[in-house]
Amino acid sequence: MKTKILFIAIIVGLVLIGVTAIKKKKEEISKIPPPKIYPISVKWTTIKSGELQEEFNYIGTFQPYKHATISTKIYGTVLKVYKSEGDFFKKGELLAKIDDSEIKSNISALEEEKRAKENLIPGLRAELRAAEIALKNAKEEFNREKFLYEKGAVPKVAVEKVENQLAIAESKVESIKAKWKELKSAISSIEKKIEALKSQLKYTEIRALDDGVVSEVLAYEGSLATPGKPIIKVYYPKYGFKILINIPPEDAKEIPIDSPVFKGEKKIGKLVKYYPSANENFLYIAEIKVNKSEKIKPFENVSVKVLGKPYKGQIVPIYAILHLKNGDYVLSVEQNNKVKPVKIKVLKTVKDKAIISSNLQEGTKVIVGRESKLLEVMRRGSVVLSEAFDG
Repeated sequence: MKTKILFIAIIVGLVLIGVTAIKKKKEEISKIPPPKIYPISVKWTTIKSGELQEEFNYIGTFQPYKHATISTKIYGTVLKVYKSEGDFFKKGELLAKIDDSEIKSNISALEEEKRAKENLIPGLRAELRAAEIALKNAKEEFNREKFLYEKGAVPKVAVEKVENQLAIAESKVESIKAKWKELKSAISSIEKKIEALKSQLKYTEIRALDDGVVSEVLAYEGSLATPGKPIIKVYYPKYGFKILINIPPEDAKEIPIDSPVFKGEKKIGKLVKYYPSANENFLYIAEIKVNKSEKIKPFENVSVKVLGKPYKGQIVPIYAILHLKNGDYVLSVEQNNKVKPVKIKVLKTVKDKAIISSNLQEGTKVIVGRESKLLEVMRRGSVVLSEAFDG
């Protein structure tokens, strides 16, 4: 029993000694100053007010507002093309000539046939006049014989004889009139054929409908011209030029009508119209009206830059934004180079800059750096401003 009490007393004593030692150690540790957190050296910039516009780059086709592919409506051999690619021409000027010899030959043959039929007219007219006189005489003779027969002066056979002669005279007049009608119809048909051939003659001369320029020659001397087959392509500069580009729907939302368009650094026009998506990629077609002073070869591809709609607000580099789970922040520099996280709203990012909305004032200094560095700055709470951010 005494041994047990002694053992317990030893244990209690050891515990008391341990507790005393721990308290003493804590007191010693509490007297040690915490490690000093040194400010981190950083780049900085100031918040500026302004606007940003996104730049969109596309390749489009430069083309005239008015252009044409000229062909003929007849078959024939191309005798001559009077213009070459790039040549200017005036309204009414002869551009190409199709062989018209066969058409003229057919016209001559028809005119000869018409004259031959017209030469039959005098004889037929005289024949008709004689037949009409004979018919008149036959009617008079029939009436006389009929009167005498009714008086009993002549036999019935005499009446029948003149009646037959009257029928023959009437038939002859009708026959000549039918020939006359047929002849007039034949002459009219020939005249229509001649007019049709003469109308074809104008298609053997391809003349300019307006002042313009030749963009491409597609037929040469000796080529066979057929209806609808292109001979020459032209365009009319005075009506202006346009560029057509394909734009994704998401880009179209950012590019309003009348947005300026540049070729390199030179403004060449503005976007004036959108056409609905009409291809398998669901791209919009946008029309750019080009300034008349621009010298670009028609139907060539051209690279253009289109400015999107402007966004106004506070401007900071994208490297000043810290993305956290609960939102976006910038680290503003307060008095004594202390750092304060300030929540912001990013309105638009354009290249390496962003338009933001915040309660900070223009000119406020904010830290710039990689997100890992921004996190470290936020943890330390103070900074040493080394240099202004150039960007």
